[in-house]
Amino acid sequence: MRRDPKCLGNEELERSCAPTSLENGLGTAGCLGTLAALVLLLPAVFASLFKPAFAGFVLVAAAAFWGLHLSGLPKRAYREELAWRRGLASFSRYVEEAQAELARSGADWIVLFTMKALPHGGSWWLRIALSQGQPVHAQARLLASERNRPYCRLERSLPDATLQDLLAMLKELDLAALTGIPATVLDGAPCRLAILRREPEALAVGSCNLGGLEDDPRQLPTVAACLKLAGIARSLTPAPEDRAGAA
Repeated sequence: MRRDPKCLGNEELERSCAPTSLENGLGTAGCLGTLAALVLLLPAVFASLFKPAFAGFVLVAAAAFWGLHLSGLPKRAYREELAWRRGLASFSRYVEEAQAELARSGADWIVLFTMKALPHGGSWWLRIALSQGQPVHAQARLLASERNRPYCRLERSLPDATLQDLLAMLKELDLAALTGIPATVLDGAPCRLAILRREPEALAVGSCNLGGLEDDPRQLPTVAACLKLAGIARSLTPAPEDRAGAA
């Protein structure tokens, strides 16, 4: 009987999501077929001899990728759960969860932030729940994945200096000014953020790419907020040698 992926621990879930030898083989066949078809593409345009070979490699690649899709179906629920736990699920899902949390918790603000490092990989997912009581308190949850480094999960209180800096930004920020800023590069550091406020009730969502910015865009509220949150996410990310206890 298949187990509910939500009931699995992180390590067991990761093992359940590992690709099988069949998936690895189909993935390799698909990639090789695609590469061979690309190599034959130009000759096929000019020489009828290459056209059957080109079509054959295209069919091999298509069949391999379709087989890869079918072979991965039994693991889909596990991989979707793992993606959610690693901050890689749909951003709107995390926003909906933050709305529910804000309604039932004592937080005054919830901040969500995601950033990817392209093309070499790496991602940061950060959620901060901030309460303006006495004393002011903020709890941060970080999910971080960097190339060639152990995966990191941690939850901790924000340091006081970071907390005061973030609170000052939130109080000064015009939430209506948060927007989606078109990217000027294909890689870089694409970011998304959502800021939820209890009183007066508000939800603002924005996005931008921190790669390839010019001086003027840095003054935009969305970019300034993403730069601030990117700095917080990186400051909370443990060094590789300290990650054993944070994984």
